Amino acid sequence: MPVMDQLREALSDLSKSERRAAEYLLQYPHDVRRFSCDAIAKSCNTSRSAVIRLCKKLGYHGYSELRYAMITDPGSSLGGEGKGQEKTVMALDCYGACIEQMRPMANTDKISRIAEILLHANRVITMGIGHSSFSAMQMAFRLNRMHIDSHAIDDTSVMNNYAGILKQGDVVLIFSISGNDAYLDYVKQYRQNRAAVVLFTMTPQSVLARGLEHVCALPLASHYNSSYLMDDAITFFLAIEMVMEELNRKLVSEACPVDETGRS
Repeated sequence: MPVMDQLREALSDLSKSERRAAEYLLQYPHDVRRFSCDAIAKSCNTSRSAVIRLCKKLGYHGYSELRYAMITDPGSSLGGEGKGQEKTVMALDCYGACIEQMRPMANTDKISRIAEILLHANRVITMGIGHSSFSAMQMAFRLNRMHIDSHAIDDTSVMNNYAGILKQGDVVLIFSISGNDAYLDYVKQYRQNRAAVVLFTMTPQSVLARGLEHVCALPLASHYNSSYLMDDAITFFLAIEMVMEELNRKLVSEACPVDETGRS
């Protein structure tokens, strides 16, 4: 029996914590490709032992065996079956859906506030760990093209060193799909120094996100039902362009102010 069907049939016989894990895997099957057992447990707000118990109730020795079964299951989309053209259309559909989810964010107070903070920053530091570092570099590049001095960092030791450098008027932009806990200690120091911290993330319920005033929550492309694992960094790049558009609007407005009669 296909693994996804096993999960569906087992739902009624699972404990509350095991059911959370099963429902998460049913909703986001592609996460087994990139997440460990501990990460899956954290994502669905359950314990590692609950995930292991679920695996064993399905007849597997552990998470690794379940993961392999899901990836190699001929009836699953995780195997990457399908024609190239179908994959291309699916990719466009998935990212198109992400764009539609992000559309209401355009011209909002949240984006406007982020742009305002950047516009009047003494200096801007962008941060990202691993794959998210490419988004941090892109943001720094786009800001520098707007003549806003910015520097990208992907080394955690350097992030730690900046705790003694950043001060009021400085801005830190963090890109993290999961709201990585690794930033927690650094962010605490940045905020104690009264530097502004903005988080771009796909996990607004993370501990990191809950402690920040400025959080830009984005959709997860990898959670769409595609024939392969989508890249979430593209969503970061779209968010960056939304901020750039708002920055440009503000720069043009400052260059051409409107007087009391409404004339520029």
